[in-house]
Amino acid sequence: MGPWLWRRCLPFIACVVLSSFCCLSAMSEDASEVQRREYEELKREVAALRALVNARQDRYRLEYPLHAAIERGDLKEVKALLALDAAVDLKDSNGYTPLMKALSHPECLKVLVEAGARLDGAPPNAVLTKAVAKGQADLVEYIVEHGAQPDLFAQAFRGRCEDLRKCAKGDPALHASYEGASLLHWAVFWGKAEVCRVLIEKGCDVNKRATFQSFAQATPLAIASEGPHALIPVLLEHGADPNIPYSWDTGWRPVPVIFPLQRVQQDGIRILAWLHRRAGALSEKEKAEAEARLAENETYVRALKEKGARNEVPFEERQALEKEFQSKTVEFISPPW
Repeated sequence: MGPWLWRRCLPFIACVVLSSFCCLSAMSEDASEVQRREYEELKREVAALRALVNARQDRYRLEYPLHAAIERGDLKEVKALLALDAAVDLKDSNGYTPLMKALSHPECLKVLVEAGARLDGAPPNAVLTKAVAKGQADLVEYIVEHGAQPDLFAQAFRGRCEDLRKCAKGDPALHASYEGASLLHWAVFWGKAEVCRVLIEKGCDVNKRATFQSFAQATPLAIASEGPHALIPVLLEHGADPNIPYSWDTGWRPVPVIFPLQRVQQDGIRILAWLHRRAGALSEKEKAEAEARLAENETYVRALKEKGARNEVPFEERQALEKEFQSKTVEFISPPW
């Protein structure tokens, strides 16, 4: 291109470049305006969500979004609600805070604690007490490490006998009721032999009756006959009466009457039935383990019989006991967790 042609084309090229720049500037301004409007719209939506996040979902149940997400165990939704400033201390219609709902979902509980939920809030030690009642050892330690002050109930569950020994004999705290049962009932339920011995030394009644979950009028020996049989000799050694009946509320009426010996013998019968049913399919190891359990069961049966235990009562006496239990049975209402 000659110099003369370049000079003739230069104004045209300049006009084209300037026009393109003006168009690009206008497009940039339009894009910025669109982004600004989208941002403002997003801010309004977030503000609306923040207003709803602490509003109850159900006008009758007083259920909140955070409670519902925790009940489902939806960790992602829990984190999203907390990011929107969901309140961690609201109570639902049953009086439960998000922390109390989170006992069945430990990961959700930990997220709530990180978000500022207090484990020592009102009611005092409620979360710790429920975790202990559910037997969640790892969660109990986590709760104590993060601010909850353990009471005797928690210390007994943790096996801290030194704290129990510091209590004076007859201290009311040792005889308090936890979920309808005494501390000794719970220690038997947990299978804490040393804790049981300390509590008995401190004056806890080995024959006290209580409504313990589904068991009405159950003594500590009755709880031992239902599960941790190893504590049966410990309780008998300290004066437990093997002839105090109790009931197991399965919904049947009249309420069935059960004796500790009868319950332990039923376990032995189940082991024998299992051995006969699986006779040709058991390995030597499985057979030896079952026979060891059967021999152990016989040991507990002998220990009860040596103390004069009975497993049956006359018909008239049974009818009277059934009426008595039915009048005293307190229906156990299961909490939502």
